[in-house]
Amino acid sequence: MLVGRNHVSLVWNHLCSVRRPRGCPGDGPGPPRRWRSGLHARRGPRSASPGTVLCKDTRTGATTQHIAVGNTVVGSGGTGGTLSRHRGGVLVTNIAGGAVLFEEIAGRLVHPVRLQTGGEDSLSGALGERGAYVVTPTRVVFFPRGHIAAASSAHLLVGDGSAAQIALAGGHAYVSEKTGSLEAFALRADGNLDGAGLPVAGIPAGTIVGITGADDLVVSPVAHLASNANQATVPVSSGSTLVQQVETKEVAACWAASDDGEVCITNPGSMTVSCGHVGAGGFTSYTGRRGQPGRRVRARPSTCAMERSASSACTTARAC
Repeated sequence: MLVGRNHVSLVWNHLCSVRRPRGCPGDGPGPPRRWRSGLHARRGPRSASPGTVLCKDTRTGATTQHIAVGNTVVGSGGTGGTLSRHRGGVLVTNIAGGAVLFEEIAGRLVHPVRLQTGGEDSLSGALGERGAYVVTPTRVVFFPRGHIAAASSAHLLVGDGSAAQIALAGGHAYVSEKTGSLEAFALRADGNLDGAGLPVAGIPAGTIVGITGADDLVVSPVAHLASNANQATVPVSSGSTLVQQVETKEVAACWAASDDGEVCITNPGSMTVSCGHVGAGGFTSYTGRRGQPGRRVRARPSTCAMERSASSACTTARAC
């Protein structure tokens, strides 16, 4: 997470081995490409252990800050959205009993506050214009800007502790639950949650982990289809409606990140990264990287074949 000249990474004191579906490690792909060079995340234990936010100078690699944030936790859905940045704020989740929000001033994280989740652990978070959204094992909770107490919350549709990631797009907060649910929570103009969440219709049954917002759309890879665990697909949705389904030959399309109209998906099972350009109706093109300048393949409105990418930012499944 780039913060001025620094980047932030959440580091656990011990590496661990966590059971997850084959090809889907627990750490997300990190931020979009313009931030990616400085982010490193080490896998954390499922039980609580002390966590630290490290800030580094991206030019020299020198550590500029070392901030304890309390005990960390990892749910069965992994650690998507552990760090979220918007304007002058940085939100840290996967924290036992709450979440921590920092201000970023002149490249340094200052004025940490603990967001009150009623004692529930935080599993993912997202910062928006109106405030912070934190996912717990059972709820999504909204904290208005400048407040540590929640203004509204809504129960997850499954609520079994498998919540993986939250993403904001088009007036909705989307939450993926790894056991197979993508749900959309409508947001009011002031940022508050507007009632209960709805399942996004048309999403194929399977394992959903990382998701990302792209303007008014959400991209939510299904890493393992229920009908075939070695097959993945990439749905694109708006509100509670599926608008496009992207076919992919990759294995374990686990995590997604967006930046400036482009969405990239890491595929640990294939050890590849697939990228495509997204417009108002979904993917409009796909750029394959094979160790040389990419070629562009036009996508049909209803489907977009995601080709195998031999040159990848993910060199091992653990690195994803």
